[in-house]
Amino acid sequence: MKKIILWEPTFINTKKKELINDVVDYLLKKNLIYSCDEVAKAINYRESLNSTIIAHNLAAPHAKSGAIRQTILLFIKLKEGEFVTDWTENDKSIDRFIFTLIPEKCSLNDLQALKNFYIHLSKNNVMQLFCRGKKDEIRKLLWDEGD
Repeated sequence: MKKIILWEPTFINTKKKELINDVVDYLLKKNLIYSCDEVAKAINYRESLNSTIIAHNLAAPHAKSGAIRQTILLFIKLKEGEFVTDWTENDKSIDRFIFTLIPEKCSLNDLQALKNFYIHLSKNNVMQLFCRGKKDEIRKLLWDEGD
C-alpha cells in the first residue's frame, strides 16, 4: 500500500470536482493510476451516493477501480484558511481529506491494513489528530498503524 501526505499542496482549485481532478493528476504523474478520467469518475460516483464527510473538517473520499495500480491512502491538508467551498454539510468546511483508492484486485494484506486503519481512525483522539494534528503527528498515525 502506498501512503502519501500532501501538506498544503499548491492546488489552486477550491471546488470538489476540481480538487479531485488535481488529486488524480498528481497520482497519474506518480504512476499510481492508469487513467485520470476513470479514477475521477469512480470518486465522483461514490461522492454522488452519499457524503464522505466524517468530521467537522475532514472527508474520506474513496473509490475502487481497475484504473488504480495499487492501494493508496492519501492524506491532504490544504493551506491555512483554504477550504473546498462546495464540499460542505451542515456548515462544515472541509480542508483535510483521507483519500482511499483501491484497485479491483486488492491484496488481502492491503485490505486488512485499511480495515485496521479505519478502526484506529474511529477512536475519537485519533480522529481529532487527523482533524487538527501537525504533519509529523499525521505521518506517525499513517505509518505506525497497519505496518
